Amino acid sequence: MKTSTLNILLLEDNPDDRALIRREIDRELPGSTTIEILDAAGFDERLDSDQFDVVVTDYQLRWTDGLKALHRIKERYPEVPVIMFTNTGTEEVAVEALKSGLDDYIVKKPSQYPRVPLAIRSAMDRAEHRRRAEQSEREVRELNVRLGRAMRETHHRVKNSLQAVIALLDMQVMRQRDGMVRVEDIRSIEQHIRALAAIHDLLTAQGETDPGVNSVSLKAALERLIPMLEGMMGRQMTLSAEEIRASVSAGAAVSLIANELVANAVKHGDGPISVSLRRTGGNAELAVEDGGPGFPTEFEPDEMETAGLELVRSLAEWDLQGSVRFENRKDGGGCVTVTFPAG
Repeated sequence: MKTSTLNILLLEDNPDDRALIRREIDRELPGSTTIEILDAAGFDERLDSDQFDVVVTDYQLRWTDGLKALHRIKERYPEVPVIMFTNTGTEEVAVEALKSGLDDYIVKKPSQYPRVPLAIRSAMDRAEHRRRAEQSEREVRELNVRLGRAMRETHHRVKNSLQAVIALLDMQVMRQRDGMVRVEDIRSIEQHIRALAAIHDLLTAQGETDPGVNSVSLKAALERLIPMLEGMMGRQMTLSAEEIRASVSAGAAVSLIANELVANAVKHGDGPISVSLRRTGGNAELAVEDGGPGFPTEFEPDEMETAGLELVRSLAEWDLQGSVRFENRKDGGGCVTVTFPAG
């Protein structure tokens, strides 16, 4: 206990008793400050100031009694210890006071004056233990709330990811007329699962510092995804991304779209692949460019029936509430831009 910062209110009418109590306090609790309260006005002023740590009161006072003072103190400052040091109380008074939150009751007599500072020290120690216990209990309750929320969010995210994988499988099954699934289609689904896993890894990392996280950094998601794709596909890739946060579902959609567009650029394009994410007004733009021949003149996105293109358009329009644009670059190569509202 740091007695140098201990402020003690002393409610005592008798000047001789005040002097004896102060002597014992100064002896046992050096550096503490004893504030003598002599009337109702001084008591009210101190109650309003909130500048005291413990109270020592007599029972019989000219301007009130110890029980009334106790009730007023505990009503406003239930954590502040109160000690009654008196020779005018009764057993009934002591019982009622203890029921009302009194921390210690000492019968006033010459041999008991040295006990006052000891009682103060013990009361302050108990108050500190209660404070720590209450703080620990609050932290446990908050942790349980966060844990429950995290479990619900994790369940929701895993469910959504599994549904995305099921949709990818369904799209491939519907396109196979001979009942055979090609190896490259399996590889494509594998890459999409890795993209979803990258989002879950990012959310896990964020959850370690912010348990209540419910959004994701699209920049951070792409910074995890693109190097992974570069290593898997053996093509040089560059990323330029601005910091944009979005919902978890939007983050998964952006990762799947980027994964599909990069895979198409590797398959149909040439040279380095550039991925960019930038904010334009109230929207975000995800663009994937390559240095190949670009889109043929007869290319009509609305008439194309490929699983990858359907996936990109479905995610962009339904999950992101956005649109997809296919263009050829002036200096060669193709560019696919997905525009969607930025949070």
